[in-house]
Amino acid sequence: MSRLLAQPDLPDTAVDLIELGLNHEQQHQELMLTDLLHLFSTNPLNPEYRAPVPLSIPGTTSTEPDWQAFDGGAVRIGHDAEQFAFDCAGPAHETLLQPFELATRPVIIGN
Repeated sequence: MSRLLAQPDLPDTAVDLIELGLNHEQQHQELMLTDLLHLFSTNPLNPEYRAPVPLSIPGTTSTEPDWQAFDGGAVRIGHDAEQFAFDCAGPAHETLLQPFELATRPVIIGN
């Protein structure tokens, strides 16, 4: 791939196909990880993908998260730019977003 991409006279159609192929392969990797994590979650031997990561953030002492409020309203979502996107990401369009809040740090809900 490196030699192919280094060619100065590579047609735009080839570049577009290479970009599609690389994004497609990245999606395969993400799906394999998701499948692996699902299989681990149903395995009675309780295998780990990796050691647990602490949920606390260094330098923070608060036990309660801070919340950032967002007003909502009509917002534009989707993709219509020049960069690569799968066809399911577009077209861009407006949608009504209800007001919401997001925590400013990772949180755990429930036990």
